[in-house]
Amino acid sequence: MSNPITTAVGKYPALANGPLAKPDGMKGALLKSVRASVLPSVAVCLGVYGVTMYATFFRRKAKIDTYMKNLDPDAMFEEIKEYGAFKSVKASWQE
Repeated sequence: MSNPITTAVGKYPALANGPLAKPDGMKGALLKSVRASVLPSVAVCLGVYGVTMYATFFRRKAKIDTYMKNLDPDAMFEEIKEYGAFKSVKASWQE
């Protein structure tokens, strides 16, 4: 009885020039897949992130900076004092 592996190998010609080369469609298939799917996805995500940062953070930061630049703490204290919010400092109408 013969070995089935050697019988199957014997049916095919020997590789004269070494192992077979990979087909052209197989070389760099993973890299092509990454370039085709992951890189555009990353670009879209970065674009959405940038638009979101501009829409939420930077515009709000500009408004807060303007508010803080125009803020007068002494005038604010006097206004709150006139409402009678402080127990330690009496308003003009409480005296």
